[in-house]
This record gives sequence, C-alpha cells and structure tokens, in this order.
Amino acid sequence: MSVEPPLTVREANLDDAATIARLSNVVQGLHYGAFPERFHEPDQARVEQVYRQMLASNGTAATAQTRAWLGVDDNDEAVGYVLAVLRERPENAFTKAIRWIELDQISVLDDARGLGAGRLLAASVVEWAQGSGVELLELSVWDFNEGARAFFSSLGFEPLWHRQSLRLPTS
Repeated sequence: MSVEPPLTVREANLDDAATIARLSNVVQGLHYGAFPERFHEPDQARVEQVYRQMLASNGTAATAQTRAWLGVDDNDEAVGYVLAVLRERPENAFTKAIRWIELDQISVLDDARGLGAGRLLAASVVEWAQGSGVELLELSVWDFNEGARAFFSSLGFEPLWHRQSLRLPTS
C-alpha cells in the first residue's frame, strides 16, 4: 500500500469495525512483542467484535462516553485511527471530582507515519475535548514505546505521573 497525502479524518461508524481492528494490530503486535506475558497476540476476529460493540450505539462511536475517528487518504483508505473516552470520577475524601478525556488508543500504519495522520487524529480528540468542556486530556503510554512517547511530547503532552512495577520471582 502506498500512502499519499492529502490525509483527512472522519468519524468512525459501525462499518469501520473490521478496519479499526486491522489497524489496532499494529500497536497490539508491538505490545505483545514487548510483554507477551501480559498481552494477547493480535487477533482480528476477537478484536473486531470489541469494536463492533463500541461502535454499535447509533451506528457510530459518538456516544456520550466514547468516540473514534479514522485517518484516510484521498482514496478513502484508512491509514490510522484514534479512540477516546470521556471519563468522570466523583469527589471523594482524597480527590476533587474530575472530568477528562482519555486518548485511549491510536495507531497509524507504518507507511503513513510522518505524513501527519497521527497529528490529525490527535487533533480530533483535542477538538472533542474542547467541545466537551473538559480541561484535561490524558493518555497512557508504555515506557518501552519511545516512538509514541516522543510523538505525544511533540504534541505538548507532558508526564503527569509514573507507574512502576516490580516483577516478582515465580515459585
């Protein structure tokens, strides 16, 4: 596949579930390669069912809580996707109530990297966040994924907190 600009972004719909599942294989394979004890190998059929459920609300992912977009080339071929979730946490004894949007998933095909697809996809999430009246957009990225960390830093994301782990010996 040869990807050529111009690239555009459109909201995902139920018919895009298989496409999103295929695009998610890029990142799923990366995660599986780094942590096979934690992640499953990419499984198109299994993952497609998950995206069908997410996109089933009125035929789009435009629920009050979840939205998804596809980056497409001038032939309407998908080169990437992004999925974001509106999160809410009520006030408790330790923290104030908060609403934020989490950029939950993003993936761009290798051939489309460097053409602006990731930036356009992330901009769709920023636009939704601004329109939703939230003041915080968050995401999580695995420490081993230096490319993603650099990409998100280039968009202005900054580390908010660090999660560390200790692998314990098994008996």
